[in-house]
Amino acid sequence: MKKFLVVCTCLVLTLIINGQTIDKKWNVGLHGGTSQYSGDLGSSFYKFNTWYWLGGISVSRYLVSNFDLNMLITKGTVGYNKEGVIRNFSSNFTSVLLNARFNLLGPESFVRPYLFVGAGAMLFDKDLNITEAKVDYVAPSFGGGINIKLGQLVMLNLQETFLYSTSDLRDGLAGKSNDMYLFHTAGFTFNFGKSIGAE
Repeated sequence: MKKFLVVCTCLVLTLIINGQTIDKKWNVGLHGGTSQYSGDLGSSFYKFNTWYWLGGISVSRYLVSNFDLNMLITKGTVGYNKEGVIRNFSSNFTSVLLNARFNLLGPESFVRPYLFVGAGAMLFDKDLNITEAKVDYVAPSFGGGINIKLGQLVMLNLQETFLYSTSDLRDGLAGKSNDMYLFHTAGFTFNFGKSIGAE
C-alpha cells in the first residue's frame, strides 16, 4: 500500500508539472463536500442528519472526445451518528480513486454531464500511518457529475461518488453487507495548455 500511495503521489506531481506544456489535455481540480455511510448500523444516504466534511484534489487526462482518465484524492471523515442507536462511529480517512470517465457531450459543450467507474483504496488513519489493517480497498467506485464552463480555463464541478468497500469492519460490526460510502462534492477545475481539450 505504501508503494501504491507513493506512485499515486508521484503521478499527481508529474501531471501538474507537465500539464502546462501539453496541449490542454490536463485538468486539475480542488473539491470540497460531505461524506455519508451505509452499512450494518444503517444508511444515511441522502439523509443529512450528520455532516462529515471532506476535501480533495483531482487530476484528469483527456483521452479522446468523450473519455477522460481521472484521479481523485480525498481526505476527511466518515461516520454514522443517530440518536437512539446502540453504536455510533466516526473515522478519519484518505482515499485514492482512479476512474475512467465518459462525457455525454463533447469538449465544445458549455455543460458536460458525465458518468464514471473505477477503483481505489481508503486509508483509515488521521496521520497517514499506513498499515494493512488500516487500508480498505474500493471496488468499484462509480458515479456521475457535471462540469459547467465558467471560462476557457475554469469550470464548476458537481459530483456524486459511490464507493463500495471490500471490508465490513470500519463500523465495528460484521454483518451481511460490506461498508459503503457516498461523497457529495463541489469544486473548481482548471485546464492547462494552449487550446480547449480537457474538462
